[in-house]
Amino acid sequence: MSLLSLELSDSGILAAAGLPPNLLNVDGPEAESPGFALQDKKGLVVGKSAERKARLFPQKVQHRFWDQLSTNALKTPGRYAETHAEVAYAHLAQIWEQIKPHGNEVMIAIPAFFSRHQLGLLLGMTQELNIPIKGLIIQAVAAAPHPFPGSHLLFINVHLHRTEATLLSQGDELRFEETITLDEQGSIHLYRIWAETIAEEFVRTSRFDPLHEAASEQALYNQIPVLLTRLHKEPTAMVDLNLGKSVHRISLNRNLLEKSCASYLDQVGALVRSMLNKSGLQTGDATLLMSHRFANLPGTATFLPDFSREHRIELEAGASALNLHKIWNQLSYPSTSSGAAFFTSRPWQTVPGEDYLRSAPVNQAKRKPSHILYGNLAYPITEEPIYIEWENNPEQSELLVTHQPSMANQHVSIQRVDTQVVLTVLGHKDIYIDNRALEKERTVLHLGQNIRRKPSGEPIRLIACLNANET
Repeated sequence: MSLLSLELSDSGILAAAGLPPNLLNVDGPEAESPGFALQDKKGLVVGKSAERKARLFPQKVQHRFWDQLSTNALKTPGRYAETHAEVAYAHLAQIWEQIKPHGNEVMIAIPAFFSRHQLGLLLGMTQELNIPIKGLIIQAVAAAPHPFPGSHLLFINVHLHRTEATLLSQGDELRFEETITLDEQGSIHLYRIWAETIAEEFVRTSRFDPLHEAASEQALYNQIPVLLTRLHKEPTAMVDLNLGKSVHRISLNRNLLEKSCASYLDQVGALVRSMLNKSGLQTGDATLLMSHRFANLPGTATFLPDFSREHRIELEAGASALNLHKIWNQLSYPSTSSGAAFFTSRPWQTVPGEDYLRSAPVNQAKRKPSHILYGNLAYPITEEPIYIEWENNPEQSELLVTHQPSMANQHVSIQRVDTQVVLTVLGHKDIYIDNRALEKERTVLHLGQNIRRKPSGEPIRLIACLNANET
């Protein structure tokens, strides 16, 4: 049996399959299929193709069919679909047709705010499409990569029309507690704000208004996802609008977009604090798990500053879909073959090779790492550098730990400098410490941290070995 996992969000449906799991193309060459639909003379256009025409035909486009999944009639029903459910069915059918060769058992990670009625409709669609559904699981429960001792988990995700905050408790099980949403405050709302902000900058610098005509407005909206990715890494980015023979260009500063969505982030922050207060928790009692969509928004790097760096985790794209491949065999399914299970919790078992302590010894916080653990071998950390090498192939999961570095491979070094353990990036730049991208070439490592080439890659763990007279 091979698993095919889906992560359902109207911002973009993703799917993962394979060993090791990788994100699939679900919408032509695209890895995400957004919840847009457009009825034209030839039929119902869904996903990315519809999104790229949304500003050209604003009265015909549909983008609430997943958020308001129901048998209620559309505001503008057409020849090919009359209800939200019919549009959602068409969207899922297109995705399934493209990905079904990749697996014969399907798990779907769904938003926590879906109602029982909506779950029933979703299961009905899978039956009609002959999707071999095995179970549904709350996205936040599936996305959590590993235990975070001593805290609750708070998952934040942004959808097209709402922002979701979901609280999870830890113990022998990772369990869903509650979810709260900030309605009508999603990526649709944010894109409109950013489009207006960028248009004002075009007018200020070149007197060209991209919102004056539908074609230039659509071209601007098409630029925003790429622009956000660039500004997540760099303070400025160029925005080019190619319209016929004319090319309009501006340089955009990240601070400008941060200011424009500051009010939104304040509202999300208030939502988080309200949820924690309601549960009798303080900020130090929770770890933030930020979806890739939320973490990519301008301003989230300084969002909720009272959460320490160690309690702010940026999840990779498709974290729920990818992580399902690690945990699906831990879940308890119905003994009968009929029906699909619905999971709001999961055993808090660790991934093989990762031993997370539920309660730490009193003196552990003061202890420095003495070894790095890879697989079943522990390598002592000394003043002589240890080199960790990866193949140049980004899909290569195997790595090498050595004292003799190769110039051909991408690598980092770890060594003891005075009383600290220091990691230095020598080649490959996409290094992750505890699922957070490393932003500096040198960083001090701490006991219990994990080093990966990518968030889903094999971990190298910082451990300390006890002396012979310690217990």
